[in-house]
Formats: sequence, structure tokens, C-alpha cells
Amino acid sequence: MGIFDNEGLEKDVKFVVGQLFDQFKKTWETFEHDNKISWVDTWSTILFRYRPEIIKQVGGMCVKELISPPAAPTFCKYCSEYCIKGKVEMPGHSAHDLIAIQVLESLSANSEIADESISDILLHAASASMIKTNIKSGIKLDYSINEHKGRANMFGMVSQEDYQYSLINKGIWAKYYSK
Repeated sequence: MGIFDNEGLEKDVKFVVGQLFDQFKKTWETFEHDNKISWVDTWSTILFRYRPEIIKQVGGMCVKELISPPAAPTFCKYCSEYCIKGKVEMPGHSAHDLIAIQVLESLSANSEIADESISDILLHAASASMIKTNIKSGIKLDYSINEHKGRANMFGMVSQEDYQYSLINKGIWAKYYSK
């Protein structure tokens, strides 16, 4: 089974992506897309290389396994993983997740560091790293601070979702949160 189908099945892909839209809309209240035509056009452009049955299968897996709809690039990654492995790990994880868990476990294992201090230590390190990188690139300090606030907010939301998955024993973060 190949990842890509280059036989020009654009209409079939759009039809299945339209069904995917309806499935996501029905399943998740957080799916707030009102313009089905635009959504289907966008997703079809991204997913055109996958056979319709792959898109349909992965869509069903998302509805069954996820607590919120995936973004288009994540869905595409799931399709590729399904084509290669015949299965998909949902929710997925990145190298950042693996490194973050290793750092947290390493710091937690250090008896000289109180658990309550770990988040402050990591926020301090993240701020210092961002400022150093931005200053080297000629970016002003004020911008670095605002960028850090935005990124901290973004990762806070990601961590909340990881925690929600851990409550149902899913995802790479489940083991960390269960300790």
C-alpha cells in the first residue's frame, strides 16, 4: 500500500473530506468552522495525495481517539503514519515532548530541587535561552519578553490538552502526570 495515489482522484478526496467536515462538526463542539466549502478546499489541497479510504479510516480513528479535532498538518501526519505502519498513535507526540519529559524527570529526581521550583527554573531557562537567541539575531529585548509570554501561553494550552488526555490514560504525557 503506497502513501500517495497519483491517479487524480480529486473529486473523491473532496467528497471524503466533506464527510470528514460533517463528522468533525457532529463530534466536537470545539470545531468552529462554518464555511464548509472553504474548509474542504483547504483540507483537500493538503490531503489530495492520500486515497479516500485512508482519509476516511484516519478520520474515524480521530473521532474515536481524540478529545478535540486535529489541525490539518497533524491529520496529514496521521495519514502518513497509517499508510506506513497500518496504525496511528493518537494523540501524537514530538521530539519536544520526549525531551521535556526527560528534563522534568531528571529535575524531579534531584532531591535538592523542590518540585514546586521546577516550573520556575524551566521558565527562567526558557526566558534566558530566548533572550540570548533573539539578541544574537538583533531582536530587541522588549520583543523577546512579549514573545516569551505568547509562547508560554501557547505551551500552557498544549499542556492542558496533554493533561486532559492523561486523565483517560492516552498520550505520551500520561505516565508523567500519573506520578
